[in-house]
Amino acid sequence: HVTEIKEHCPIKDEIHLWDKVVAIDGEDVSKRDPIQITKLLASKIGQEERKITVWREKAARDGRLSANKSSPSPFSEENTNGTSFETIDIIAPGGKLGLIIDSHPEGGVAHVTDIKEHCPIKDEIHLWDKVVAIDDEDVSRREAVEISKLLASKSRQGKRKITVWREKAARNGILSDSGSSPSPFS
Repeated sequence: HVTEIKEHCPIKDEIHLWDKVVAIDGEDVSKRDPIQITKLLASKIGQEERKITVWREKAARDGRLSANKSSPSPFSEENTNGTSFETIDIIAPGGKLGLIIDSHPEGGVAHVTDIKEHCPIKDEIHLWDKVVAIDDEDVSRREAVEISKLLASKSRQGKRKITVWREKAARNGILSDSGSSPSPFS
């Protein structure tokens, strides 16, 4: 996701902080890490034009992101822009997890922004998973730092249940940007 926009950026009026870059010149980059995306953009610097496709969450009326169109319930499976999510329970062992969780500056559900190589659940958890519960305790409205502290406080337990929302994949394997459109590239 976009975490900084420099003053000299030629698209500073079009791109927003926390936009998620999902394609560059029509190439799906939704599963790439930020360094790979940055390198791909740099490799295209000589091109006259580059098409950057992003997903942007819409803010609810109160300025915070809502998990549902009709209800603020954290366990809904559709957010304000129509993106569908599946709820997944991941059982994590005790000890350090090697996860970085971040919060959107305007609110919303905290999400995974980095998975370290030593992470014991790296095959189960994905980048951009939204953390909604720890051991069945609702954390969907908590800041990322609070969630990280809660996970750390439970690190001596034999296991922890982490419940996440994950964007549902479209039929072609590319994440959908809405319930009605199968691909942001179609």
